[in-house]
Amino acid sequence: SKTFPEIALLRRHPTPKSRSLDVLRDQCRSCGIVLNLTTAGDLQKSLNEFEIKRTGEASTIAMEKHVVTIMCCRIMELARYFCTGCIEEEKYLHYALNVPRYTHFTSPIRRYPDVIVHRLLSAALNEGPSITLSTEDVDELSSHCNKKRKNAKTAEELSSNLFLGVFVRECGPLVYPGMVVGVLNKSFDVYISELAVIKRVYCEKLPLNEYKYDVIEDHKESHLLLVWKEELVKDKNQQVQDIKVFLPVEVILTSRNKTLQFDASIDPPH
Repeated sequence: SKTFPEIALLRRHPTPKSRSLDVLRDQCRSCGIVLNLTTAGDLQKSLNEFEIKRTGEASTIAMEKHVVTIMCCRIMELARYFCTGCIEEEKYLHYALNVPRYTHFTSPIRRYPDVIVHRLLSAALNEGPSITLSTEDVDELSSHCNKKRKNAKTAEELSSNLFLGVFVRECGPLVYPGMVVGVLNKSFDVYISELAVIKRVYCEKLPLNEYKYDVIEDHKESHLLLVWKEELVKDKNQQVQDIKVFLPVEVILTSRNKTLQFDASIDPPH
């Protein structure tokens, strides 16, 4: 970027919004988890020390760490290719990698941005032809590569979900241990570590008398209170279940009318 300040192709990752960081910090603190979010390096150090500082069963701690990592990823913005001549230098940083400048270089056989970077480097070292690209050319290439990378990621996710749909249809219903990773007003997300997937559980599809959404303002912590039907619980004290982040649950995956679509649900406490 010093040799070609107007046409270098780099990859940036913006710092998460301060409000999102505050919410994440408060959510974790309410569960006894302390994260240092000052920099990406501090966050990585907190995650590395997570299993040392937590107490309990190893499998539960491992899943909690996965959930924390997912929560961190959810507040992150997407990394994007860009042309250095199009944005201010203070926006070049890559937050997740904790470096001021970053680019892709190692895979020119499968990533076109790496090809451009190789050509720029060759020209900078006087080992290749001169560069005729303009700032507008590199900006257009960056936008195109961002779009194609996003499409490839979407195709990968849809393909994985399709395969899982076949598996559930042929072998389901399937029951896996999971953990709540997010709570909304009418549903909640659960993480299934054995499948490395997140599925949404809809309250309206559970055998409930009612449900209520609540937010504890001091901690910005969301809760869903599920009131199960009386005949489904043996102990009346377990009729009301508090759904919150980090709650361990058993997740049931069921094929929807033998199609490749499938739903996630949970059983009442027992």
